[in-house]
Amino acid sequence: REWNDISERALLQMEGLRAMRMIYFLHWCFMQKDDYSFNMRYPEWGNEQFWSREIHDLRLQYGKIQESLL
Repeated sequence: REWNDISERALLQMEGLRAMRMIYFLHWCFMQKDDYSFNMRYPEWGNEQFWSREIHDLRLQYGKIQESLL
């Protein structure tokens, strides 16, 4: 079976799984927020601009999920 032989059902699940990955990453960041090296690497984490961007991205992802269900 070749890699491009993906079932339609699997394709429908991809956008939902992508949204889960986005949320899990945000949770991981929250758990790391008190770590010095994390703060050095992601100094903007948790500020208003960061959350505005994350909410925007999640809304776009929600739209992709809705499109995949049609």
